[in-house]
Amino acid sequence: AAFLFYLFASAAFLWIPFYIFAAYLLFLKKHIWVVCERLSAFIGCIVLSSVMLYMHQYDPLNFFPGGFIGMHVTSFLLSMLDVYTLQIFIYSMMLIACILCVQFSFIRYVHYMVCCVQFLLSRRFLKPAYTI
Repeated sequence: AAFLFYLFASAAFLWIPFYIFAAYLLFLKKHIWVVCERLSAFIGCIVLSSVMLYMHQYDPLNFFPGGFIGMHVTSFLLSMLDVYTLQIFIYSMMLIACILCVQFSFIRYVHYMVCCVQFLLSRRFLKPAYTI
């Protein structure tokens, strides 16, 4: 436990839901290769939350924010990206990892929005607004 707190700081508490999630998947008797992407996405969420804690210099338990992993991953990414691009990248990767973990896709809602825009563009009163 102390080693996990050294590596991840407060994000180490996310290993508890990870083990519960892994036990749940094993309880359903799913093969490990079927759920491998979900487990790796969950581990990615833990690493990304450690990076977020280090980026914002926040730690609710007053340890070293982000831990060893958060500090080194952030410094590696900052060598290639600036601060704002890093924040966009980290939040985007966190959203992708969460979607992979729970297997919930927003594509249905994107499809509904595209259909609404197509419907509005097919109306006669909007044609002068977008034609040249």
